Amino acid sequence: MKRGFVITISTVFIVIFLLSFSMSYRENNEERNSVVSASFVPLKLGFLVDDIENDFNWLLGTEIDVNQGNHLTSIYILDQLPSDQNKYRVIDYADFIETGYAGKQNASIDLDVDSAADGRSELEFWNEINYYYDYEGSNQIDFFVLGEDTNALTYDIYVSVNKSSTHSVPWTWDSGGDVNVNLNYVDLNAAATVIYSGKLDSSIANAYEFNYSLAGGDTFTITVGSIAGNSRALRFSENFSASDARAKTRVRMDQPSIQRRAFAEYAVDLNYSQLDVNYSSRIRLWGG
Repeated sequence: MKRGFVITISTVFIVIFLLSFSMSYRENNEERNSVVSASFVPLKLGFLVDDIENDFNWLLGTEIDVNQGNHLTSIYILDQLPSDQNKYRVIDYADFIETGYAGKQNASIDLDVDSAADGRSELEFWNEINYYYDYEGSNQIDFFVLGEDTNALTYDIYVSVNKSSTHSVPWTWDSGGDVNVNLNYVDLNAAATVIYSGKLDSSIANAYEFNYSLAGGDTFTITVGSIAGNSRALRFSENFSASDARAKTRVRMDQPSIQRRAFAEYAVDLNYSQLDVNYSSRIRLWGG
Protein backbone atom coordinates (compact mmCIF):
# COMPACT_ATOMS: atom_id res chain seq x y z
CA MET A 1 0.00 0.00 0.00
CA LYS A 2 2.74 2.36 1.06
CA ARG A 3 4.80 1.42 -1.90
CA GLY A 4 1.91 2.09 -4.27
CA PHE A 5 1.33 5.49 -2.67
CA VAL A 6 5.00 6.41 -3.06
CA ILE A 7 5.00 5.36 -6.71
CA THR A 8 1.83 7.41 -7.35
CA ILE A 9 3.29 10.53 -5.70
CA SER A 10 6.57 10.08 -7.56
CA THR A 11 4.72 9.74 -10.85
CA VAL A 12 2.74 12.92 -10.16
CA PHE A 13 5.95 14.85 -9.40
CA ILE A 14 7.60 13.53 -12.55
CA VAL A 15 4.60 14.55 -14.68
CA ILE A 16 4.54 18.01 -13.10
CA PHE A 17 8.27 18.37 -13.75
CA LEU A 18 7.93 17.30 -17.37
CA LEU A 19 4.99 19.65 -17.94
CA SER A 20 6.91 22.54 -16.37
CA PHE A 21 9.99 21.74 -18.44
CA SER A 22 7.91 21.47 -21.63
CA MET A 23 6.17 24.80 -21.04
CA SER A 24 9.46 26.51 -20.19
CA TYR A 25 11.10 25.07 -23.31
CA ARG A 26 8.19 26.19 -25.46
CA GLU A 27 8.28 29.73 -24.08
CA ASN A 28 12.05 29.94 -24.54
CA ASN A 29 11.77 28.53 -28.06
CA GLU A 30 9.09 31.04 -29.00
CA GLU A 31 11.20 33.83 -27.56
CA ARG A 32 14.24 32.64 -29.52
CA ASN A 33 12.15 32.42 -32.71
CA SER A 34 10.86 35.92 -32.11
CA VAL A 35 14.40 37.24 -31.62
CA VAL A 36 15.61 35.45 -34.77
CA SER A 37 12.64 36.75 -36.78
CA ALA A 38 13.24 40.28 -35.56
CA SER A 39 16.92 40.06 -36.50
CA PHE A 40 15.99 39.05 -40.08
CA VAL A 41 13.55 41.93 -40.62
CA PRO A 42 16.23 44.61 -41.35
CA LEU A 43 18.04 42.21 -43.70
CA LYS A 44 14.82 41.36 -45.50
CA LEU A 45 13.95 45.06 -45.65
CA GLY A 46 17.15 45.83 -47.55
CA PHE A 47 16.34 43.24 -50.24
CA LEU A 48 12.73 44.40 -50.41
CA VAL A 49 13.70 48.06 -50.97
CA ASP A 50 16.19 47.05 -53.69
CA ASP A 51 13.55 44.96 -55.44
CA ILE A 52 10.93 47.71 -55.35
CA GLU A 53 13.38 50.37 -56.57
CA ASN A 54 14.58 48.17 -59.45
CA ASP A 55 11.01 47.36 -60.50
CA PHE A 56 9.89 50.96 -60.23
CA ASN A 57 12.84 52.29 -62.21
CA TRP A 58 12.17 49.71 -64.94
CA LEU A 59 8.54 50.84 -65.15
CA LEU A 60 9.53 54.49 -65.65
CA GLY A 61 12.44 53.71 -67.97
CA THR A 62 14.87 56.57 -67.24
CA GLU A 63 18.57 55.73 -66.90
CA ILE A 64 21.06 58.03 -65.19
CA ASP A 65 24.61 58.14 -63.87
CA VAL A 66 26.49 60.80 -61.93
CA ASN A 67 30.18 61.68 -61.77
CA GLN A 68 30.57 63.99 -58.80
CA GLY A 69 33.80 66.02 -58.57
CA ASN A 70 35.03 68.72 -56.24
CA HIS A 71 34.16 71.60 -58.55
CA LEU A 72 32.58 69.97 -61.60
CA THR A 73 29.78 67.42 -61.67
CA SER A 74 28.48 65.50 -64.68
CA ILE A 75 25.00 63.98 -64.93
CA TYR A 76 24.29 61.42 -67.66
CA ILE A 77 20.68 60.76 -68.67
CA LEU A 78 19.27 58.33 -71.22
CA ASP A 79 15.57 58.35 -72.09
CA GLN A 80 13.08 57.75 -74.86
CA LEU A 81 10.15 59.76 -76.23
CA PRO A 82 7.55 58.41 -76.22
CA SER A 83 8.45 55.89 -73.55
CA ASP A 84 8.48 52.23 -74.51
CA GLN A 85 6.95 51.54 -71.09
CA ASN A 86 3.40 52.13 -69.90
CA LYS A 87 4.19 54.47 -67.01
CA TYR A 88 0.66 54.17 -65.64
CA ARG A 89 1.50 50.62 -64.64
CA VAL A 90 3.01 52.06 -61.46
CA ILE A 91 -0.58 52.18 -60.14
CA ASP A 92 -1.06 48.42 -60.58
CA TYR A 93 2.42 47.80 -59.22
CA ALA A 94 1.72 49.78 -56.04
CA ASP A 95 -1.50 47.83 -55.54
CA PHE A 96 0.40 44.54 -55.90
CA ILE A 97 3.07 45.64 -53.39
CA GLU A 98 0.57 46.92 -50.81
CA THR A 99 -1.69 43.86 -50.94
CA GLY A 100 -0.27 40.61 -52.29
CA TYR A 101 3.43 41.22 -51.65
CA ALA A 102 3.02 42.83 -48.23
CA GLY A 103 0.67 40.05 -47.12
CA LYS A 104 3.19 37.36 -47.98
CA GLN A 105 5.87 39.25 -46.06
CA ASN A 106 3.60 39.74 -43.01
CA ALA A 107 4.41 43.44 -43.28
CA SER A 108 2.61 46.72 -43.81
CA ILE A 109 3.77 48.51 -46.98
CA ASP A 110 2.48 51.77 -48.41
CA LEU A 111 3.76 52.94 -51.81
CA ASP A 112 2.46 56.42 -52.66
CA VAL A 113 2.74 56.74 -56.45
CA ASP A 114 0.31 59.64 -56.93
CA SER A 115 3.00 62.03 -58.15
CA ALA A 116 4.24 59.52 -60.74
CA ALA A 117 0.82 58.38 -61.95
CA ASP A 118 -0.67 61.78 -62.78
CA GLY A 119 0.76 62.01 -66.30
CA ARG A 120 4.20 63.18 -65.16
CA SER A 121 7.07 61.41 -63.41
CA GLU A 122 9.20 63.66 -61.21
CA LEU A 123 12.86 62.86 -60.58
CA GLU A 124 14.67 65.05 -58.03
CA PHE A 125 18.44 65.34 -57.59
CA TRP A 126 20.46 66.17 -54.49
CA ASN A 127 21.42 69.59 -55.89
CA GLU A 128 17.83 70.81 -56.53
CA ILE A 129 17.91 69.72 -60.17
CA ASN A 130 14.53 68.44 -61.38
CA TYR A 131 13.92 66.02 -64.23
CA TYR A 132 10.25 65.95 -65.21
CA TYR A 133 8.86 63.60 -67.84
CA ASP A 134 5.36 64.54 -69.06
CA TYR A 135 4.04 61.41 -70.71
CA GLU A 136 0.37 62.25 -71.16
CA GLY A 137 -0.51 63.90 -74.45
CA SER A 138 2.54 65.57 -75.99
CA ASN A 139 5.65 63.92 -74.56
CA GLN A 140 8.04 66.37 -72.96
CA ILE A 141 11.16 66.18 -70.77
CA ASP A 142 12.42 69.11 -68.68
CA PHE A 143 15.78 69.41 -66.90
CA PHE A 144 15.82 72.49 -64.64
CA VAL A 145 16.04 74.11 -61.20
CA LEU A 146 12.71 75.70 -60.32
CA GLY A 147 13.04 79.47 -60.69
CA GLU A 148 16.84 79.23 -60.54
CA ASP A 149 19.95 78.42 -62.57
CA THR A 150 21.10 74.84 -63.20
CA ASN A 151 24.72 76.12 -63.32
CA ALA A 152 25.13 74.04 -66.48
CA LEU A 153 28.37 74.83 -68.29
CA THR A 154 28.01 72.32 -71.12
CA TYR A 155 25.22 70.23 -72.63
CA ASP A 156 26.34 67.24 -74.70
CA ILE A 157 23.17 66.20 -76.55
CA TYR A 158 22.79 63.04 -78.63
CA VAL A 159 19.42 62.44 -80.28
CA SER A 160 18.38 59.62 -82.59
CA VAL A 161 14.92 59.68 -84.17
CA ASN A 162 13.38 56.67 -85.90
CA LYS A 163 11.75 58.86 -88.53
CA SER A 164 12.80 60.78 -91.64
CA SER A 165 12.79 64.56 -91.26
CA THR A 166 11.82 66.90 -94.08
CA HIS A 167 13.31 70.14 -92.78
CA SER A 168 14.46 71.86 -89.60
CA VAL A 169 14.45 75.31 -87.96
CA PRO A 170 17.77 75.71 -86.13
CA TRP A 171 18.56 77.94 -83.22
CA THR A 172 21.05 80.83 -83.59
CA TRP A 173 24.49 80.01 -82.25
CA ASP A 174 26.05 82.84 -80.25
CA SER A 175 29.84 83.05 -79.94
CA GLY A 176 29.36 85.25 -76.89
CA GLY A 177 26.93 82.88 -75.21
CA ASP A 178 27.40 81.40 -71.73
CA VAL A 179 26.32 77.79 -72.36
CA ASN A 180 28.39 75.36 -74.42
CA VAL A 181 26.35 72.92 -76.49
CA ASN A 182 27.60 69.90 -78.41
CA LEU A 183 24.72 68.71 -80.58
CA ASN A 184 24.67 65.37 -82.35
CA TYR A 185 21.36 64.66 -84.11
CA VAL A 186 20.53 61.87 -86.53
CA ASP A 187 17.34 60.45 -88.09
CA LEU A 188 16.43 58.27 -91.09
CA ASN A 189 17.24 61.17 -93.43
CA ALA A 190 21.04 61.12 -93.61
CA ALA A 191 21.10 64.65 -95.00
CA ALA A 192 19.47 65.92 -91.78
CA THR A 193 22.36 64.86 -89.54
CA VAL A 194 23.64 67.64 -87.27
CA ILE A 195 27.07 67.47 -85.63
CA TYR A 196 27.94 70.89 -84.28
CA SER A 197 29.49 72.55 -81.24
CA GLY A 198 28.89 76.13 -80.20
CA LYS A 199 27.57 78.53 -77.58
CA LEU A 200 24.06 79.70 -76.75
CA ASP A 201 22.69 82.64 -74.80
CA SER A 202 21.04 81.22 -71.66
CA SER A 203 18.85 84.31 -71.18
CA ILE A 204 16.59 83.26 -74.05
CA ALA A 205 14.83 80.03 -75.13
CA ASN A 206 16.91 78.60 -77.97
CA ALA A 207 14.74 76.09 -79.84
CA TYR A 208 15.98 73.69 -82.53
CA GLU A 209 12.96 72.21 -84.30
CA PHE A 210 13.01 69.16 -86.58
CA ASN A 211 9.97 68.62 -88.83
CA TYR A 212 8.86 65.29 -90.27
CA SER A 213 6.03 66.53 -92.44
CA LEU A 214 5.91 69.37 -94.94
CA ALA A 215 2.41 70.11 -93.67
CA GLY A 216 3.80 70.77 -90.19
CA GLY A 217 2.64 69.60 -86.79
CA ASP A 218 4.95 66.58 -86.69
CA THR A 219 8.02 67.76 -84.81
CA PHE A 220 10.82 67.07 -82.35
CA THR A 221 12.24 70.11 -80.53
CA ILE A 222 15.35 70.65 -78.41
CA THR A 223 15.30 73.82 -76.29
CA VAL A 224 18.22 75.18 -74.25
CA GLY A 225 18.25 78.35 -72.15
CA SER A 226 15.55 80.20 -70.28
CA ILE A 227 12.47 77.98 -70.07
CA ALA A 228 9.43 78.96 -67.98
CA GLY A 229 11.59 81.21 -65.80
CA ASN A 230 14.24 78.52 -65.25
CA SER A 231 17.73 79.52 -66.34
CA ARG A 232 20.10 77.31 -68.37
CA ALA A 233 17.46 74.61 -68.58
CA LEU A 234 16.96 71.87 -71.17
CA ARG A 235 13.76 70.57 -72.79
CA PHE A 236 12.98 67.77 -75.24
CA SER A 237 9.50 67.68 -76.73
CA GLU A 238 7.81 65.72 -79.51
CA ASN A 239 4.35 65.31 -80.96
CA PHE A 240 4.84 62.65 -83.62
CA SER A 241 3.26 59.21 -83.52
CA ALA A 242 4.31 55.71 -84.58
CA SER A 243 7.93 56.63 -84.00
CA ASP A 244 10.39 57.20 -81.20
CA ALA A 245 13.36 59.35 -80.26
CA ARG A 246 16.21 58.34 -77.98
CA ALA A 247 17.90 61.20 -76.15
CA LYS A 248 21.23 60.84 -74.35
CA THR A 249 22.48 63.87 -72.48
CA ARG A 250 25.55 64.71 -70.44
CA VAL A 251 25.24 67.87 -68.39
CA ARG A 252 28.44 69.28 -66.95
CA MET A 253 27.80 71.82 -64.24
CA ASP A 254 29.71 73.97 -61.80
CA GLN A 255 29.37 72.72 -58.23
CA PRO A 256 30.73 74.03 -54.91
CA SER A 257 33.70 72.20 -53.34
CA ILE A 258 31.54 71.23 -50.36
CA GLN A 259 28.44 69.37 -51.43
CA ARG A 260 26.06 66.61 -50.42
CA ARG A 261 26.51 63.07 -51.59
CA ALA A 262 24.90 62.69 -55.01
CA PHE A 263 21.57 60.94 -55.40
CA ALA A 264 18.47 61.02 -57.58
CA GLU A 265 15.05 59.91 -56.37
CA TYR A 266 11.47 59.90 -57.59
CA ALA A 267 8.82 61.84 -55.67
CA VAL A 268 7.35 58.51 -54.55
CA ASP A 269 7.16 57.63 -50.85
CA LEU A 270 7.77 54.10 -49.56
CA ASN A 271 6.62 53.32 -46.00
CA TYR A 272 7.32 49.91 -44.42
CA SER A 273 6.44 48.49 -41.02
CA GLN A 274 7.04 45.03 -39.54
CA LEU A 275 7.37 44.10 -35.86
CA ASP A 276 9.31 47.00 -34.32
CA VAL A 277 10.98 48.02 -37.60
CA ASN A 278 9.65 51.14 -39.34
CA TYR A 279 11.17 52.56 -42.50
CA SER A 280 10.34 55.50 -44.78
CA SER A 281 12.14 56.72 -47.89
CA ARG A 282 11.82 57.95 -51.45
CA ILE A 283 12.30 55.59 -54.40
CA ARG A 284 15.88 56.08 -55.58
CA LEU A 285 17.05 55.77 -59.15
CA TRP A 286 20.68 56.46 -58.33
CA GLY A 287 22.85 56.98 -55.26
CA GLY A 288 23.52 55.42 -51.87
